[in-house]
Amino acid sequence: MTEGMGHSSTSTSVDRTSPGLSCLHVNAGGSRLSVAFDVVEEFAEIGPWAPVAGAADWCRGLVQWRGRLLTMVDGGRLFGSRPSANGHQVVLSGLAVEAVLAVDSLVGVFSQDEPADVHLDLKTLRSHAAFAPGAAGGVTER
Repeated sequence: MTEGMGHSSTSTSVDRTSPGLSCLHVNAGGSRLSVAFDVVEEFAEIGPWAPVAGAADWCRGLVQWRGRLLTMVDGGRLFGSRPSANGHQVVLSGLAVEAVLAVDSLVGVFSQDEPADVHLDLKTLRSHAAFAPGAAGGVTER
C-alpha cells in the first residue's frame, strides 16, 4: 500500500444503546455530517491506503481493513466544501460496495433530530452514485 495515513488501525466504540441516540456526527471538509447508526460499522483510524489512477476526485483509493478491501471515499470532497484531513474514517455497512468514509473528526453521538449539514442514512447512501459498484473506478463490490 502507498503512503496514506502511515499509522496502524485503531477504533472508537460507539454506545448505540443509549435511548434516543441514533446518529454519529462527524466533521468533513467544513460540513457536519450525521451518519445513521444503521450504516455505521465502526469509527476508526485505518492504516495506509493506495490511490487508484483515474478514480473520481472524491475517491481516495483502496484500503485494507480487517482482511477486507474497501474503497476510501473522501467525505469532505463528496459532502463538504474541501477535502477531509483524513484523520478518521467511518466504516460503512449495508451498501452494495465495501466503503469507508474519510472524515476530519468525530463530533459525537446524537439523536436524528440534531442539526447537521448533511444527513446520511441507508436509503440516501444507497441512492448516491458514489456508492454504486464501479462508480469511482476502484469501488469494490460486496
